[in-house]
Amino acid sequence: MATYLLTWNPNRFAWDDLSDLVKECRQQGRAKDRHSTGNTKKIQPGDRLFLLRQSVEPRGISGSGVASSVVFEDDHWDPVLAAAGNLALFVELLYDILVDPATEPGAVLPMDALETGFLEKTNWATQSSGIQIEDKAADQLERLWSEAATITPPNLTSFTYYL
Repeated sequence: MATYLLTWNPNRFAWDDLSDLVKECRQQGRAKDRHSTGNTKKIQPGDRLFLLRQSVEPRGISGSGVASSVVFEDDHWDPVLAAAGNLALFVELLYDILVDPATEPGAVLPMDALETGFLEKTNWATQSSGIQIEDKAADQLERLWSEAATITPPNLTSFTYYL
């Protein structure tokens, strides 16, 4: 299983159903969504995914989940580019933890926590989704996120059975 970083910049994408997904994740222990993968086509079902909020404070990790599909093309996430006929790469995923940074800023794993140990080698300033996180850094990120995530799904132990 590989680990990848998905990015979200609220200045570029208005995530209109975020609060619904957060609520679903809390109630069901998971929430199905899809997210852009930038240029990567390598993500496979079962790969671990972390969501990085960029540009707008609080910046940092605001979600985690597992890929539930291979990467596929669809209309671009930017409506202007989609109207021009552009496509983008996406992956379907099941969030196991998802927070809304606008209403729960303390639930975000902050950027300064991501710049220590093995995580220092990861490009946290990337503008593109889909970068792979090296194994030792992924292990450290998983530990930090599990310690920081005060909002846990009710059935995390059975989460993988939904793939």
